[in-house]
Amino acid sequence: MARSPPGFPPGRRSHPAKQPITYLLTYCNRVARRKLTAEERRERIMTAARQSFTSKGFAGATTRAIAKAAGITEAVLYQHFSSKQDIFEQAMLEPVNRDNQVLMGKLDALAGTADSTLADTIHAEGELLTEIGRLLPAIGALFYADPQPGRANYTELTAPAFARQVDQMARTEASKKSISAFLTMAYGINLGIALHHHFTGDDLNTDDVSVQVARLLRTGIDGSPNSKGDADHH
Repeated sequence: MARSPPGFPPGRRSHPAKQPITYLLTYCNRVARRKLTAEERRERIMTAARQSFTSKGFAGATTRAIAKAAGITEAVLYQHFSSKQDIFEQAMLEPVNRDNQVLMGKLDALAGTADSTLADTIHAEGELLTEIGRLLPAIGALFYADPQPGRANYTELTAPAFARQVDQMARTEASKKSISAFLTMAYGINLGIALHHHFTGDDLNTDDVSVQVARLLRTGIDGSPNSKGDADHH
């Protein structure tokens, strides 16, 4: 007797007349599962974990829910990760740590427009606000869902990154305080704006907000809102 194709009931050589799509999907799903490599399955787990941690926080997320969203069992999940904390660190902390360098670069670019035109500051401000908005779900889960890893991330990575930026930009010891205040203010303003629009659901017009924030920041940089190039944007 001829063998049935994989995914089909014994003795059947074709789809049941009334359920061809069901059997086709079953077959394709089984083939897809067989083709997943360990790395692909691991990435699927981390994608599901990011969604769960972002929406429910560390305490609310469970390994059972993460495994279900990834299409696997908890037993398979624990073949790749030792604990929920391990998943959180690799799915949330490590990407935020990598992106933190990009964020610091955007802050540096913004601060570097002190001797440029308002148009340059507006552009750099828009880049920073966009980057913070992109990172906001991960930042929110990190700092608000569970304070311990959020505090560790900030004190061990973000704060030292601020300090390095200040050291690189300061021409004198006396200028360090003003540069530190500027970087902290720029980060705080943009994070606050992004959080407000995220939680209220209000649309964020990045172009308009960037103009407003850039003018505010340049007042701090230059001491006057009407410095080089500013008149072009009144």
